[in-house]
Amino acid sequence: MGVLTRIQKILNGPENTGHAFSYSLRSPDSSGALAAALIPDSVGLPEGRASVGEALAVPAISRGVDLYTAAISQLTFAASEESPSTRWLNWTEGPISPALRNVDLALDLLFERWACLAVARDADGYVENGIRIPPHMWDFDSDGLITVGGKAVPQDEVLFVPSFKRLGLLDYAASTIRQYLNICRTMTDRTANPTPLIGLAMDATADPDEAAQAQEDWHSARTSPNGAVAIIPPGIKLETPGADKDDSALMIGARNAIRLDAANYMNLPAAMLDGNSGTTDQYSNTLQNTNEFLKLSVSLFTLPLAARFSQDDVTRPGVKVSMDTSTFDAFVPAKGNVGTATAAQPNQSQNGALTHD
Repeated sequence: MGVLTRIQKILNGPENTGHAFSYSLRSPDSSGALAAALIPDSVGLPEGRASVGEALAVPAISRGVDLYTAAISQLTFAASEESPSTRWLNWTEGPISPALRNVDLALDLLFERWACLAVARDADGYVENGIRIPPHMWDFDSDGLITVGGKAVPQDEVLFVPSFKRLGLLDYAASTIRQYLNICRTMTDRTANPTPLIGLAMDATADPDEAAQAQEDWHSARTSPNGAVAIIPPGIKLETPGADKDDSALMIGARNAIRLDAANYMNLPAAMLDGNSGTTDQYSNTLQNTNEFLKLSVSLFTLPLAARFSQDDVTRPGVKVSMDTSTFDAFVPAKGNVGTATAAQPNQSQNGALTHD
């Protein structure tokens, strides 16, 4: 059974044979010789790499991933010479659509720094079908060869795609991801155990009943129509620990700073991650922003795929594969007035005044 068939069967789910999964999968550590050759400085990062779940728990990163997903899912591959052997670039079998495969491969490059496909080849040795192998299913062995499910496989049945970046997001953004999660845990703890806004410090002569009555009386006075003016009885000292907002401001500022960090990590304009779309200045530069997003952000993860698919072990020599972005080449019409500023419209004079038939 070939690698592509094995991956296809796993992705479609196990057959109902009464047995457990046929393949034992393990989580790779990506420590093979090929990984070391491609990225010799990948070790020694503090705290270790983050998980995809941890990364997506950061709202700015989740939005960035959604932006890439929405854009890449609308793109298709184009070959300079179309042939039966290039049909697979925009075709798949089974429930995994070409759009989903493209998105998954690009996100593998974002998160992991590389991607891998199980491939079938035609009689001439060129790829005619490809299925993305999820990162947890493949690894490098000590010789730098790719293994699938912990087992050696023929190397012509797998296709390795490296990113242009030196590390994956789960590596280089691990500290920022965990910083955000720590801030969220701290805020969750503080909302469950809030700092009192007002404290009444009473002298040692007050008994518990007097303290409870003072608390009730103070609350009633503060919630009355004239609660903005307080009278502090003798023997009571007023404290306002909840009024110190320096620490809270620090955490809010840290959360905002992490959004900017996430934008830099993901190679996205920070304005695209603030979740506040639809403002006037954004619409005024829609075409320019779209062009910049496609050329400087999306291309960072689509060009490696197109470049790899253009190599001679994938497509015939001389064939160049590119990502077709023409779906975004749309003219944005002006809303409101129709026509030009100089040409008169029917029932309208040259000076712009309306006329009557």
